[in-house]
Amino acid sequence: MGFGLANKCLMQWNDKDAMVWPEEKAGFELITPSSDTSGKWTTFFNPSKLKGVPLLEGLIGGDDARDMEMQTDEEIIDDVMKNLRAMFPTISRPDRVIITRWGQEENIRGAYAFKVKGTDFDDDAWNLQRSVGKIWFAGEAMSGTWYGTAVGAWETGEEAAQEIAEEIAALASSSSVSSVPSSSASVSSSHVWHSALFGGVLSCIL
Repeated sequence: MGFGLANKCLMQWNDKDAMVWPEEKAGFELITPSSDTSGKWTTFFNPSKLKGVPLLEGLIGGDDARDMEMQTDEEIIDDVMKNLRAMFPTISRPDRVIITRWGQEENIRGAYAFKVKGTDFDDDAWNLQRSVGKIWFAGEAMSGTWYGTAVGAWETGEEAAQEIAEEIAALASSSSVSSVPSSSASVSSSHVWHSALFGGVLSCIL
């Protein structure tokens, strides 16, 4: 199993008239004259219609994503806007920008799992998901079907939460305490779900 890197540049415009791109299109892809630049902020997702405000999401991955993490926000925005203007010449600079740098996040260092030649991804995923004592793990890397996606993170989080709830129920039935508040299981489940959406996670029964 490998661990890859992808980053995003999220842009919002306050004025609806700033939307000079087709609102109904789900996304845009810029074709550059050189393969060296074909992956540098050339893919854009357009959630404007879903959110009701002008929004664009620029995507970058692999070595290009690692290189851009060394840039300042202004340098990144300049690169992104250069490509956007190649498609939409009259586009203005966004009013709000959020840029991810997942490779620099101390407890994350990446963005998604992927299959590597010569390894068994399913075995790796199963081993990662095995609980250790009273610690359960979840995340997209542990999903044999939906690896690399939020769906995989969510589903493995639900599975871990169910196992935790069952463990709580078993402890309650075998202890001298008459009952365990149902909120205990739901709180544990909530922690698993939220954490799973952001990558590899764990939840504990205290």
